Amino acid sequence: MKERGLQDYFDALGGLVGSDLAEYDSDEDAADDLKVQTDSELWRAREDFLRDGLTSCGWLGETTEEEYDVPMRSTTYLNWWALNPSDIAERFRATLRTILLEAGGQSS
Repeated sequence: MKERGLQDYFDALGGLVGSDLAEYDSDEDAADDLKVQTDSELWRAREDFLRDGLTSCGWLGETTEEEYDVPMRSTTYLNWWALNPSDIAERFRATLRTILLEAGGQSS
């Protein structure tokens, strides 16, 4: 493998399946797999962030998954259900504004 640095990325994501670069025929194959694994990690991180944030704003609801399976465009949508969604959404927006303001203050 020409780019041994790819292993650093696999390791940073926590021992992903197929994280041994010796298993790949080329750097391109390894990079493609890394992209898939990174997208999966991003999906889980986003879901955890939303669940934690909404729960802290009073959400006690449930989630359901809805599959959208069209050739070349297959995906799954996570639906969030709640009583009084307007109140929870307003509190969540305020929480997001606070996070963004804090992040903006740290970068200057």
